[in-house]
Formats: sequence, C-alpha cells, structure tokens
Amino acid sequence: PYAVQMAYNAVAAAQAANVPLVRLLRPAWTEPQYAFWYHVENSEQAAEGLPPGARVMLTVGHRDLGIFLAREDCSFVVRTIEPMDFDLPPHAETLVSRPPYFVGAETELLKSQAITHLITKNSGGVQTEAKLRAAQQLRIAVVMIARPELPQAHEAMTVGRAIAALKLR
Repeated sequence: PYAVQMAYNAVAAAQAANVPLVRLLRPAWTEPQYAFWYHVENSEQAAEGLPPGARVMLTVGHRDLGIFLAREDCSFVVRTIEPMDFDLPPHAETLVSRPPYFVGAETELLKSQAITHLITKNSGGVQTEAKLRAAQQLRIAVVMIARPELPQAHEAMTVGRAIAALKLR
C-alpha cells in the first residue's frame, strides 16, 4: 500500500488501455486491546515523536530511512529484507532477515536489543505481524505509520476476490 506512484501508474495504464483494474490490498493491522500504539501520518511525524535516548526497531524500508537516522539522539536497529548498499551511521545497525517471523523469536529479538520503540508501516499481513504481538507482550510502544491515500480503484483483500471482481467487469 505504500507504493503510491506505482498505484497511480497502474490506474493510468488501466484507463489508457481501457481494461479493468483491481488493487490487491492486505487488510490493515488493527490495534489490539492493551497495546501501546501511536498512530502517525508519515515518517516525519514518527521520527519527531521519538524521545531522546530511544532504542528503535525500524521496519519501514529504505526510502525514508534518512528521516530517522537524522535523529542522532536515538539508536536504531534497521531490519531489511535485502542488504543495504550504503553504510549506516554509528547510532544504527542493520539486521537482514526475511519473513515469516514468529512471536517467540521476535520477543527475544526485541528483548536482546533492548528495544523501546517499534516503528513500522501498516502494511498488514500475517508474515510480519509477530513483531506487533511481541511488542505488545513486552509493553513496547509501537509507532504505526498510516497508509497513504491511493488513487481510486476497486480493491480486494484476497486473490480469489480480485479474480471474481475482474470477472464481473
């Protein structure tokens, strides 16, 4: 849901070719009871809201990383799927790993790294939600970056529903 330009390009291409378009979109995560979530609109708000001295796990991708790394009064564990092609400053370290993730391992990771805040985008999905459950168990603050506004398109939450919607068009 965060590939905004790609979404606009898909809508424009479908209109130009006069073909139907259905956006496959995972359901957003919802805040469980007794969790400590802070909802923000963008990465800038997420970075600005961090208290000095925070130890932050970032799972936001590469694009906005500089916004967070400018906070030299915080330290970061940056989890990525692919290795980064640049060096991080001394107050940040990289953790390269691929989903799926599991609650037990995520809990141990957050504890061993002394994480105080988890910053993530609300991309939804079951393969990466274990970090949210682990943060809840450990009473770690989660800073949830909202989904951006996307261009109008029919949306489906499953592949089956997307196929069914296309057949109706």
